[in-house]
Amino acid sequence: MLWWILGGIVVIGGVVMFLRRKRGGPFRALILLYRTPTLVQAEPLKAAAERAGVELLVSGTDLEMLLIVDRVPLKVMQAPMPYGHPDIKPEEIAENFLEARLKGAVLEHQSFASFYSAQPVEDAIWDQTLIALGRVLSEYADEEALMLWRADNNQCIRFSPEMREELRQGRILDLFNEGNGDEVMLVDSDDERMAVAVAEARRRWPEFVAAFRQSDDPDSCIAKGPFGDGHNVEYMWISVTEITADTIQGKLLSSPFKVRGIKEGQLVTLPVEDLNDWAFISESGPVGMFTERIIRGG
Repeated sequence: MLWWILGGIVVIGGVVMFLRRKRGGPFRALILLYRTPTLVQAEPLKAAAERAGVELLVSGTDLEMLLIVDRVPLKVMQAPMPYGHPDIKPEEIAENFLEARLKGAVLEHQSFASFYSAQPVEDAIWDQTLIALGRVLSEYADEEALMLWRADNNQCIRFSPEMREELRQGRILDLFNEGNGDEVMLVDSDDERMAVAVAEARRRWPEFVAAFRQSDDPDSCIAKGPFGDGHNVEYMWISVTEITADTIQGKLLSSPFKVRGIKEGQLVTLPVEDLNDWAFISESGPVGMFTERIIRGG
């Protein structure tokens, strides 16, 4: 019975949000996605706000929580179930997003908390509210937190140790702007064009090696390939630091979404036979990015 009640709350909340968005401008919400079924708790949230130095008042119950964040009232809609309508599969929701990390979070998450304004909020005020709320969540969310999703423009950022520190510094707006890209490719596409692009990257690999050897700025030479932990595989870019006949070494340029055991900035090794893409800057401009053209609709 509890699941039906929670489902009803989510459905009703979705209808209310839709009507409000039609009447009062963009829907102002910061949505937290979790890997495991969980609910945001009032007392730990208050403690997190105190650690973050943010003025926060909390009232109501877990299912009907009310917040005042730096004098801006917010409601919290949450449930230990995927975000959206109970009759709509997460796969259907994920299809609406091109961003791979958000798509992956929608497919994986088991619960959510939506911190939203019941009334229209001016851009400048909402920005300040996001900064304050980001500081609170940096102290509150544990390692099971997947993603922060800004509903008014569909930007998202993935939780990581590095991201937490930047949230504490009040850089949530910068993070959203920087993170609104497809920097982590969760699965390789079955599109025949992708296979052709990968084949071209591998065929022209000697071209990259020559450019790397001659470059005065090795950081401008990057390569992409698969990295896994035995359970998940993600395709990520590395800044190349060394090349041998069989391997490519470099620093990881993004934080993995699912793969555990590696992090952004870590030195990693990629077998040349697993190469997926590469790029460098020549005098005439960028060279490479064969798969990226397909991923980004080129």
